[in-house]
Order: sequence, then C-alpha cells, then structure tokens
Amino acid sequence: MKRFIKGRWFPLIAATAILVLATGVVLTMMLFGWRFTYAPELETSWDAISAVAAWTGVVVSIFSVTASFIAIWYAIQVPQKIADQQNRISLFEKRFHILELLTSLQTFSISVKVAKNIKLARAMFLLAFEKNMSKEKDLEDFDYFLNCYMNIFGELRQSEFLFSHEISAGILDIADKLSAFIGAIAMMNPDQNFGVDRDNFIATHDQICNMIQLVTRSLELPD
Repeated sequence: MKRFIKGRWFPLIAATAILVLATGVVLTMMLFGWRFTYAPELETSWDAISAVAAWTGVVVSIFSVTASFIAIWYAIQVPQKIADQQNRISLFEKRFHILELLTSLQTFSISVKVAKNIKLARAMFLLAFEKNMSKEKDLEDFDYFLNCYMNIFGELRQSEFLFSHEISAGILDIADKLSAFIGAIAMMNPDQNFGVDRDNFIATHDQICNMIQLVTRSLELPD
C-alpha cells in the first residue's frame, strides 16, 4: 500500500477532493429540495434550475481556488524537497570525508609507534594521509609536511559545523592533540628524543576509534 501511495499522493488527493466536492454538491442540492424524479407532467421550474446553477457555480469556484492552492503548494514543495535532498547529499559527503581523515589518523596512531626519530614520524604522517603520494622527495620536504598538516587540521576543525556537539567536541579534541604532537616534532632538533610526545599522541588511539564509530553511525544516505 505504501509503495502504491508513494509518488502518487497528489493525484490521490486531487481525486479525493473531487469526490468530496461532488458529494457536497449533491447533498447541497438535496437540501434545497432537489430529488432524482421522473415526472414528465411537471412543468420545468426555471427558478430552481437557476438556483442550482448559481450554487453549482459557487462550488466550482471554491474547487478552482482549492485546486489552484494545491497546485501552487505542490510546485513549491517539489523544488524544496530536491534542495533538501541535495543538502543531505552534500552533508553526507563532508561527513564521509571526516570519517576518512579519522581512519587515516587511526593508521598514523598505530604506525607511529615504531618511529624512532622525527624523520620517520613525519614520513609516516604523510604516508597515512597522502594515499596517492608517489614522489619520495615529499617525505623529505618539511614545507610539504607542514602544508599537509595544516590542510588536515583545518578540515578536522570543520566538524564543529557538521556533527552534534558530542561528536564535534571529540573530533576537535583529537585535532588539538594532533596539533600538539605535530608542533612538537616540527620544532624539535633531529637528535632530540621525542618519545614522550609520541606516546602522548598514541594514547589517543582509543579515542580515535570511538569517534570513528560515532561518525559512522551519524552517516545517513539520502532517500
């Protein structure tokens, strides 16, 4: 039944309205004394016919106004429905991109465990987020590393406008911890021990996994 109604609700409403109005016309005429009769000997009452015609004109006018209103309302609702669907698609794509970033961040939080120095930590960060990177020199390019980080950090900050307060607060906290770790390894000398900063970031692994689950549940495909 739902499948039959879906997409046909406007014709069904129009048909129902016509049926109701037709019933109303008949009942109105009966209230004024109109009956289904056959009596050839009776004279035609032109006054009665005029009265019926007048009431019929009123009913038709009301129906025309109602039909026009329904048509205008329907013409407004269809573009609005399309716009809402497009907004949902756009929101889905942006949320899915955040999910991809969190997944890459999860990979980085695992791989960085074996990093023994800053150079390896930077390379693992780039490899985790730059899936299509093929040039080895990018691993050595410090400016490229910072550029990549700034882009990712900015995209994670957009979560504030895409998710509920609970989810966005969690993602922003992860972004701040990533910022602290990247800032630390960016400012360190190559020979400086970065084990403490690395371990502090690795501790966010469980938090990242939890956010991935929440973001996944928040994704809604448009109907």
